[in-house]
Amino acid sequence: MKMLRWSQVVLPGESWHFARHKCRPDEPVSVHTHDFAEVFWIENGSGMHELNGRTEVIESGTLLFIRPEDQHGFHCGPGNSPFTISNFALPVKVATEWRQRWTNYGLPRTPWAPGHSPPRWNLLREQLSALAIIARELGEAPITPLACDRFLSALAQEIYRQNTPGHIRTGAPEWLAQAVSRMHEPTNLAAGLKAFYKFAGRSREHVSRTCHEFTGLTPTDFITQIRLEHARRLLERTDLSVLEVAQSAGFNNISLFHRRFRSAVKLTPLQYRKQSQLSFPIDK
Repeated sequence: MKMLRWSQVVLPGESWHFARHKCRPDEPVSVHTHDFAEVFWIENGSGMHELNGRTEVIESGTLLFIRPEDQHGFHCGPGNSPFTISNFALPVKVATEWRQRWTNYGLPRTPWAPGHSPPRWNLLREQLSALAIIARELGEAPITPLACDRFLSALAQEIYRQNTPGHIRTGAPEWLAQAVSRMHEPTNLAAGLKAFYKFAGRSREHVSRTCHEFTGLTPTDFITQIRLEHARRLLERTDLSVLEVAQSAGFNNISLFHRRFRSAVKLTPLQYRKQSQLSFPIDK
């Protein structure tokens, strides 16, 4: 098995490496290990990822933190289209420091942690768009430790904001974290509890007990909280109508949306939108 070494990837004095690559059916990337850490995400398309002896589908929005000991490679599987991957590589020492920093922040699903499978995120379209901007700035930045810190800070802020509703406690099982991550996709919010139980892959009783243990909420209340957080972001950042916001957040009943939103935020959706825009004073 091929071992990639840090000295082969960077020039002397460089503290990180960033690259984008389009993987085509005739260009499989052989399974390999390395003496450095990585984080990669799929910008578009879909393919297959060989990871520690198992094969998984990767698609637009998939993001993974890869440890040095992980054995992995990429290829386009049957029926998959070419896919574009962005990859950020960094020394183990820096990855370890950032893992500790994110732990200190109280964030769940610590990246590059030993003894567990690499955590996987399924990013929303708006998060991918944000990462595209971050990556473009990274490509123009000097290869310095400061630029590395800036990138990792922006990355953490972007990928972890989807886990804020309910504040999953440290130690939550990976299947629960994965299910919660999937529920931040608008198409899954519309399906609600049915999708949540499907992604969890456990009995409803077991999912309910575990969800309450690590969030303090029932699955119903937890999904409602995620929906309301999604609605708040749309009210803050878009000019969608309240009806469109409600539907995007998975509320088919506009009256129910108003009641749930006002109960949680103590404002109506329109009042909340006006309040969130106070930082943009308009002369009349």
